[in-house]
Amino acid sequence: MRFSRTLLAALLLLSLLPTAAQDGNQPYFSLSSVKTFGPGEKPTIQMWGQNIDSLEFRVYRVKDPILFFQKLEDVHRFGTANAPRKAKQLTLIERFHQLKAGARAAVRNSFRAQYTADSRETIRGWLAAKNRQPVAPATSYPGLPLLNPQQVVSVWRQSVAHGRRWESETIPIPVTDKGLYLVEAAHETLRAYTWVIVTDLTILTKTAPGRVLTFVTDRASRAPLADCLVLVWSGKQEIARTRTNSSGLADVKVAGGDPESTLALARRGDDFAIDSFGNWNLSSDPDHYPIGYVYTDRPVYRPGHTVHWKGILRSQLGSVYRLPAAQQVSVEINDPEGKTVQRKDVVISAMGTIQGDMAIPAGSALGYYGIQVHVGEGEVGAGFHVEEYKKPEYEVSVTPD
Repeated sequence: MRFSRTLLAALLLLSLLPTAAQDGNQPYFSLSSVKTFGPGEKPTIQMWGQNIDSLEFRVYRVKDPILFFQKLEDVHRFGTANAPRKAKQLTLIERFHQLKAGARAAVRNSFRAQYTADSRETIRGWLAAKNRQPVAPATSYPGLPLLNPQQVVSVWRQSVAHGRRWESETIPIPVTDKGLYLVEAAHETLRAYTWVIVTDLTILTKTAPGRVLTFVTDRASRAPLADCLVLVWSGKQEIARTRTNSSGLADVKVAGGDPESTLALARRGDDFAIDSFGNWNLSSDPDHYPIGYVYTDRPVYRPGHTVHWKGILRSQLGSVYRLPAAQQVSVEINDPEGKTVQRKDVVISAMGTIQGDMAIPAGSALGYYGIQVHVGEGEVGAGFHVEEYKKPEYEVSVTPD
C-alpha cells in the first residue's frame, strides 16, 4: 500500500511538470467554413487548435472573386501549412494528463448544467466579445492572389481557451456587405485560411458525360434568376461563358474537363456564388469516372474510435448501371490538413461493394476527414468528422391542455 501511494504521489508531481517529449506541445490550428451566408446573417467560421493562447485574425475583401478562384492552385485547399505534428504512442504521464483533463471537463460540464441554454449563450457571447481585442493594422500580408493591404476590412486578436488538449470555437466574422472575404488566422509564423461568402445567389449544378447544367436562384425569394453570368472553368482555362435563361438554367458542354479542377461560377453585381464538382462524372467514357456511394457507420467520431466505412460502385452506360470492370480500388483517407493517414488497396466484391475500417489514434487532429476511392482515373468520395464530445443543448416546451 505504501508503494502504491508513493507511486501515485510521484505521478501527481510529474503530471504538473512540463514534458518536452510530448509531441502535443507543438502549436496547431485550422479554420473551416461549411456554408455561405445571406445579407443580414451573421457569418461564422470554425476554429480547431491546440497549444495557442491567442490568434490574430485578418479579414480581406476580394475585389474580383472570379479572378481569385481562377488563380488558386487548389480550390479545395490553400494557404501555408501549420507546424507538422508527429503521431506517437502516449506515455504513462501523457495518459494521466488526459485523465486529469477528462475529470476537469466533467466538473466543468456539471457547472454548465446549472444554467439554461439561453444563459450559456449569453455568457459565451460576453466572453467572445471580451476576448476580441482590436490591434493596429498589420505590416505583412499573405502572398495569395489579389491580396494587398488595401483589401483589409477587419483586424483583431482573439483569445483562445487553452485548458484542454484541443479547443474548438465558433468565430464570428464582422462583415455585412455582399462579397467574397478571405479570413486569415496568424500565430507567430503559422498561418491558416478559409473564406466567407455573403451573397443573395444560390447555384446548383448537375453533371453528365460532357455536360454541366447550372441553376441559379435568389436566396431569399428562391426565384430563378435570368440573364445571370455563368462561367465554367477547368484547369485554369475558361471552358464556357454564358448567361442563364428565363428559367435560371445554363447548359454547358464540357470537353476534356478535369472534375477535380472544374468550377461553375455565377455573378450578378456584388453577388457571387461558386460550386466545385469534385469527382462527379464529366467523362464520355462510362468506365473513366465511376459512379458510387461511400458512407460511414456514423457521421462524427471521437479520437480513439474506429471508423467503419462501406461503398457501392457502379459504371453507367447510357441509362443502365453495370458492375465496375476493376477488380480492386485504392482507398485513401486524409486528415483535416490534407495529410494521408491511411492508404490501402481494397478488393471489389462480386456485388460491386467495398468496405474497410480505420482506427483514429488518441490525439488525432479534430475536423473533417476525407475518404477518396480511386477507381482507374476516377474517384468516389465521402467523409466524416472527428470532434470532442460536447454535452448536447436542447429545450423542451410542454403545453398542457
